[in-house]
Amino acid sequence: MKILSLKQVGGILGYSDLRSVRKWCKSNSLFIIKQGKSEVVPEAGFREAFDKPLIADLQKRFGSEWQAIYQSFLNGEIPNVTELKVIHSREKQAYEPKHEIISKYLSKYEKSNVA
Repeated sequence: MKILSLKQVGGILGYSDLRSVRKWCKSNSLFIIKQGKSEVVPEAGFREAFDKPLIADLQKRFGSEWQAIYQSFLNGEIPNVTELKVIHSREKQAYEPKHEIISKYLSKYEKSNVA
């Protein structure tokens, strides 16, 4: 198991104060292991917590294809924007109202905007 010291984690996060690093670890549910006077975290756990926002964004933007794109980010093969658009060709879904009243209102609204 590879480990990172809190100083290393702080360097990656851009924090100079260890209290801020501890707070970040706590808010991201990252367990801090105390070994004597030093405090360390598992590298795999840190990577997971650090990449959570990226993964959430990729899942939102690319649906089921997010894993392939995330893997290319990990390998340093960051695809350009045009390649990402080709990979993700999912069309926007039209809004379908669930209630009859709303559908009547929308049809009247569309008719008034066309004229």
